[in-house]
Amino acid sequence: FSVCINDYNYPPEWTNPNVENDYFYESLEECCKGVFGSPECPYIDVCNPTANPTSSPTLSPSESPVVTIITPVPSPAPTIC
Repeated sequence: FSVCINDYNYPPEWTNPNVENDYFYESLEECCKGVFGSPECPYIDVCNPTANPTSSPTLSPSESPVVTIITPVPSPAPTIC
């Protein structure tokens, strides 16, 4: 693995009771510890894809245009967001 991620797009084999504890974690910290041996690690948060905040809050809203991303096909399963 290269990152911890919180989406539902995973192989069906991962739900096998004999191996699911190797792939599913209750939190990001548990995943990082289980996979990388550290409480912090590379991750993707599908609920907050722009998780890198600005260095400080801005005084006014962002300028237009706001880019809307439209996916070509629906998600294979609902997300947790």
